[in-house]
Amino acid sequence: MRLILLFIWMATISLWATPQSVKSYARFSDKYDGQQAVVLKNYRTINITETSTGLKITEKVYLEKMLIGKNENDIEDDYVSFNSFSSISDLNAYTYSPAGNSWQKYRAYNIHDFSSMGEFFYNDNFFRVVSFPNVKQGCRTILSYSKNYTEPYLWGTQPLTQGEVVDDGRITVIYPKNVALNIFTNNIDSSAFQYSLKSKGKNNVATWNYQLSKPYDKGDLPSFYTLPLLLIHIAEVQKTDTTLYYLKDNEHLANWYFSNFLKAGNKPDSSIANIVDSLTRGIDNNLEKTMALFNWVRTKIRYIGVEDGYNGFIPRSSDFIFRQRYGDCKDKSNLLIEMLKQANIKAYPAFTGSTDLPFDHDSIVSPIVDNHVIVAVDTGVGELLFLDPTQSEYIPGLPPWALQGKSALVVTDTFKYIVHHFPIPSPEKNTLTQNITVNVNDRNMTQFTRVEGTGYFYYHLKNMMFESAIDKQSSAAETVSYGDTHEFIPDNISDVTFNDNDATIEYSLFSHNASPLTHSKSGTFINLGPVSFFSLDDYKTLESKKGYFFKYPAHWLFNFELILNEDQTIEKLPSDFSLVKEGYEFKINYFREENKVVVASDLIISDLYIPIEKMDNFLDFMKQINKQLGSSLLISTKK
Repeated sequence: MRLILLFIWMATISLWATPQSVKSYARFSDKYDGQQAVVLKNYRTINITETSTGLKITEKVYLEKMLIGKNENDIEDDYVSFNSFSSISDLNAYTYSPAGNSWQKYRAYNIHDFSSMGEFFYNDNFFRVVSFPNVKQGCRTILSYSKNYTEPYLWGTQPLTQGEVVDDGRITVIYPKNVALNIFTNNIDSSAFQYSLKSKGKNNVATWNYQLSKPYDKGDLPSFYTLPLLLIHIAEVQKTDTTLYYLKDNEHLANWYFSNFLKAGNKPDSSIANIVDSLTRGIDNNLEKTMALFNWVRTKIRYIGVEDGYNGFIPRSSDFIFRQRYGDCKDKSNLLIEMLKQANIKAYPAFTGSTDLPFDHDSIVSPIVDNHVIVAVDTGVGELLFLDPTQSEYIPGLPPWALQGKSALVVTDTFKYIVHHFPIPSPEKNTLTQNITVNVNDRNMTQFTRVEGTGYFYYHLKNMMFESAIDKQSSAAETVSYGDTHEFIPDNISDVTFNDNDATIEYSLFSHNASPLTHSKSGTFINLGPVSFFSLDDYKTLESKKGYFFKYPAHWLFNFELILNEDQTIEKLPSDFSLVKEGYEFKINYFREENKVVVASDLIISDLYIPIEKMDNFLDFMKQINKQLGSSLLISTKK
């Protein structure tokens, strides 16, 4: 499903305001000391009018910034997004550079369009990039333009800042009195606005004034987790004899989604019917039939997204996808639903958002909530079964990997829907267990590691290892056990087993130390503990992060057994250690068993992401773990 691009960066006509005096730089630099750039004015006026063909929406935006610091990159470029449902006109851009007690005006001519598309994905989301000339400390940049929208369902997201301080912000909506709006906020409380509603002839005029005195740092989290938004959607339009509904509630959002799916125009197809029959022949169980059809679609239909215009919302017909053998999420879901229908199994499209979107259907009525389509199947037994035809593996008991903690709008009929909430899985469902047998001779250490991954670890590791050559499997196994430390060199990997039924992977790894062990007159020093937690960045990398997204909640278990030779002994073991904080915990225990030393450690991460304000707490947690794992054991010779 099409990702609705939300950085609809500001626009409008420069006649609305003129730059303030050069002397005002000192006032703003004092007021916003320490900031690099400040948005002086962010004005947007939106006109909603009725025409014979529907609603017309026009935005006019005036954006004025000042460079307080010396980093020119902070205001050198601005971006205006557009696509098949919007167009830009009357764009003007200038730099006002201080020249003594006056301003020197420079027009921006370096304006070009930019699109970011991958090898397997095309959409029509573009940016108009404006590069301002002669940018220097104390200068102002002014950007103005008009933007016209043709699809009311896809208009309404108003970003209040790209992170900068905003000295004066204003959003004004002029709309007919027979039009009702639906208003939502994200990452900002409604009390932060000075709101007014006035009557002007046949129109209402709604105004939101605001000031953002502190910058919004999105850090390393997806933008929508931190940046403030005002969402203004058209709920309904009352006519003389009827009411036209838009985004009044989830019922009408579901109706729009449903009507788009109907436009796919699926037709009976004998080739599809034959495949369905061959895949389900001899199977009486609806669940088994469902899985047979699901596995065919996810493996035989290649993922390629072509999402320009309404192709981002209307799936291609099932017969087209079946013959072309490619499609995006809604195409593959549409084909699977049609195949299940052929097998007399009820299935419905489920519209949902991936974990990089913080929205859910309970709090916001908008297509902004969703960027993905999967399939909800009624197998006739128990709850709906949710299947993602774009996912390479199905893991029983877990939601599709990208949908942890998200909601889905399951559209069962024109106005009928179900809101389903996917859980954030327990860490125990995603466990990576490593049982390591260690031998030390002189300054050499060998390790025999038996690895088992369950849940999303299975999904992750299978994608790395399945049908790979031995050398690639060995390299992947090295990454799993040792990360990028290169402390050990793999010698051999064996017994690689994928168990799809219970989603587990197992293998054995033989390795030896890359560098000789540290040796002294007292004996040989070794570290007996994990050197890496697979899928979690190392501490040095984490230090550079502002906020952090985990791939999934997880549980790492390490059990080390150091086998002592007859002449070897360990005089003293480190003390046991445990550390528990909200969302994560760690423990490590040391003990002896006859001719061996056992070190058992557990790391549990329950959160899915860490916001910027809690990152220091998590770094302190990982720092203490690293310190503990630096404890060495001394192997000496018996006297």
